[in-house]
Amino acid sequence: MKMKKQMILSAVALISAMAAISCTGGFESEEYGFSGSIALEEGRTDTLTVDIRMEYPAKGMSAQAMESLRDIITAEAFGNGYCGKAPQEAIDAYASDYISTYRDENLELAESLAGENSMALSWGKYITGAFTGEMNMADGDRLMNYTITDYSYTGGAHGMNTETNLVFDMKTGDQVLSEDIFTEESADILPGLLMKHVTSAFDDPSGAEYLLVSEILPSDNLRITEDGITFIYNPYEIAAYAAGTIRITIPWDELQDILR
Repeated sequence: MKMKKQMILSAVALISAMAAISCTGGFESEEYGFSGSIALEEGRTDTLTVDIRMEYPAKGMSAQAMESLRDIITAEAFGNGYCGKAPQEAIDAYASDYISTYRDENLELAESLAGENSMALSWGKYITGAFTGEMNMADGDRLMNYTITDYSYTGGAHGMNTETNLVFDMKTGDQVLSEDIFTEESADILPGLLMKHVTSAFDDPSGAEYLLVSEILPSDNLRITEDGITFIYNPYEIAAYAAGTIRITIPWDELQDILR
């Protein structure tokens, strides 16, 4: 998909509420999930808590586009091995495999504790996926943002949280990638723009001290909004864990010369 700059700049306002998304162009989504607390073994209080809630398209797209979009969401959230399954089937299979992994990795250790319970053997897995905003383009094309958050705790001082945003072409169901948005010349320009705006990504400008890199490269983890394009960086990608998830927005007026 080619993204003409004049199309982007004349896009209508971002629609954030899911209710608004559901009635736009007849598009509707449906939520699937899995929730439960699973004991490591009978008689122990060590548990794995799993909570998965995922939105998938239900109508308002062609069957082919819907299938493509579903598989991309599933692959990103759970892995390629779960593609081709219906949404609930994929979630159930992933949860079952995760439960098996939890027990395989902890039962032997539990036996060495001679029956004692340990918080170190309690895990948590929380995944959410939701449609988070649509851009209606001047030529009738529609782009949809979809955000996946994943929090895992497998013992230790803290868990790990990641945020992944996917942008979809609603006509084809394909993911819109950086190469679809930017010209080849952007490779020389975007790093400078990202460094220019990284300070504003922190509530406190001194947070930039957490940065671990001197150059920030663009990625496909991005979000398209009425304000510009936001690049998302998870803990340890460009900064220390304490910095959390970093979202750097580059305004449209600074991107005009490198948009396809």
